[in-house]
Amino acid sequence: MYSAGMTATVIENLYDAFGDVPKPTRIEGCLNGCCMTTEEGSQLLSQPIRKADPELIRLFANDAMMTVGDAASFKYYVPRVLELCATGENVILMPESYFKRMREAGYHAWRSNQQDAVVGFLLERANRLGEFHAHSNGRDMDASFDLESWLMATCFLGADCHDLLEVLDAPNGQETKRQLLYCHYESFTQRRMTGPWWDDIIDSDQTAVLNWVISQDDFWRQYHADFGLEYNPPAP
Repeated sequence: MYSAGMTATVIENLYDAFGDVPKPTRIEGCLNGCCMTTEEGSQLLSQPIRKADPELIRLFANDAMMTVGDAASFKYYVPRVLELCATGENVILMPESYFKRMREAGYHAWRSNQQDAVVGFLLERANRLGEFHAHSNGRDMDASFDLESWLMATCFLGADCHDLLEVLDAPNGQETKRQLLYCHYESFTQRRMTGPWWDDIIDSDQTAVLNWVISQDDFWRQYHADFGLEYNPPAP
């Protein structure tokens, strides 16, 4: 149903671009032992990066640079983290969290081929989400949360999110659009994207999404009518 070759290509591009990033010699674990332990970090380091255990990657990436590891170790594992974001492999991952980590790990100072590989990955995710909506006709209730995760991930790097917004504007993306907008009345009224993760994205990097939310005039007119609210259209 999907173009498997496209995913393989962007994943290979990631491994190629990050192939010379030094492998860490040690991953310091959580001192309280409530996240990834140093022993689990050692277990992760003993595995080839392409075969790194998905659950260990999840433990590492979820708390990287907070209670586990540092920016250098996180950068080393970026290809595997993103590969698992694309393929799943029975672990629940949060792309918005990992792209925030990338920003904090100095993404904008990384080599251009590394940044290009990450942006290429984001474009591929937009294409995949578009394919998904074409086949599901927007009926999957989790689709809006998945797409919003990738919108936030893209905004954390200040990258172009228009391909993702086009997925929402497509005929088979209307239900997902409705679900997403329904959760962002506060964003509409405050003129800033609000909520978990959005609050950590600087204003300039969320402008395109905010402008798109505000521009959905037909939805907001109906929303206000449904709840008996006065509607004040945004200034042109």
